[in-house]
Amino acid sequence: MERKNSDDVSLSFTPKETLVDRIQTLIKGRSIRAVSLAWGLPYSTLNNYLNKGTDPSFKAIQVIAEAEKVSLDWLAFGSAQSKSEPPIDTLKYNKTSPAIRNAWDMVYESLSDHEINELLKVIHRKGIEGILQITKTDSLESSIDNLHIRPTLKQAIKLAMAGDESLDQEILRRIEEKKNTDETGHLSQEEDHQKVG
Repeated sequence: MERKNSDDVSLSFTPKETLVDRIQTLIKGRSIRAVSLAWGLPYSTLNNYLNKGTDPSFKAIQVIAEAEKVSLDWLAFGSAQSKSEPPIDTLKYNKTSPAIRNAWDMVYESLSDHEINELLKVIHRKGIEGILQITKTDSLESSIDNLHIRPTLKQAIKLAMAGDESLDQEILRRIEEKKNTDETGHLSQEEDHQKVG
């Protein structure tokens, strides 16, 4: 009986994707430092997983799966996510009402690519709280502009809003001084007597 040499035998199997391969898939071109911050894992630990052959702990796998919104099964074993169960993010984070989601979609659809990029830059630079603060200030200034008063008074109100307590006191002092000044520009007698005694 003749034995075949093992070199002549070819097995046709594809090596299974490893846990490290799936982690690298999740990294998607980001730096290890950026990913370590996003995932809340030390840089050196993540670097050891990727480059030194260290196996991640179960807790680390959980953290990565949650941060990237993938199933633990897929990350740990490479098994496909079940079609019947929604991804982690829709179970935990999908609290937006359909009306609000539709409003966001309408806004998004109405913007050009350039406007979308500019909006994202502003959100990135200022953050949501900063943008909301700007809109509050803008709406207050718009309200002042819509008042039926003299333009100079509108400007004075806006300046006073931007100032502090000392500016408010100065404005009140000048108003009081103006009230007590007669047409010739001299303080009235009542004001002189009040200041002296």
